[in-house]
Amino acid sequence: MVKSAKTVPFAKLREMLVDECKKQNKPYGYLFEDITGGFTTTSRGGPQAFKVLPVVVYRVYPDGRPDELVRGVDIVGTPLSCFSKITATGDDYAVFNGTCGAESGWVPVSAVSPSIRMTSSR
Repeated sequence: MVKSAKTVPFAKLREMLVDECKKQNKPYGYLFEDITGGFTTTSRGGPQAFKVLPVVVYRVYPDGRPDELVRGVDIVGTPLSCFSKITATGDDYAVFNGTCGAESGWVPVSAVSPSIRMTSSR
């Protein structure tokens, strides 16, 4: 379960996304609404990486155009560096239920997290 001591309403997170796009002079930002799951590689001798498989993603324009549904977007990164890019969290906790592959087979898992705003310097 992911918890945050300082939360803002989801509408404020979206507003912060638009503001950051303007600040970085970006034509748009991405709003991830739903994911199917993903995978991680965190073995001691290998790369520390993850990939998340989103299914509903919107392109959010800072000039006020309507949000646009997009396809073919993946989230990839390294776990520890991504945590340092979290700038705000929402007050809207949601549950994700899925399965996790383990040496012994597939294990049911659940995660609880609020919406998360992350920034990128790209």
